Amino acid sequence: MLKAEALILLVNSLTKSEKKSFKTVSKPSDYLDLFDLIEKNRDIAIEELRYQFSEKKPKSNFDITCSYLYKLLLDTLLSLR
Repeated sequence: MLKAEALILLVNSLTKSEKKSFKTVSKPSDYLDLFDLIEKNRDIAIEELRYQFSEKKPKSNFDITCSYLYKLLLDTLLSLR
C-alpha cells in the first residue's frame, strides 16, 4: 500500500474530535492543505489528489508532504490516547 493510500484511509477513519484536535494544533501549511483536500473529497483517487495538490501548491513535493502528514496524524492520535 502506498503512503498516499494509507493517508487517505487514515484521514477518512478519523473521528470529528480527532480531526478538530489535529487542526487546532496545526499551523497553516502545505500538509494542512493536503489534509483539507482529503477531508473534502472522501473518495478521491491518488492521481486526482496529486493533481489538485500540485495545482494548489506547485512548489511543494506531494510525496514528502504525504509522509509528513501521516507522521503528524499518528503523533496526534498517540497523544490523544
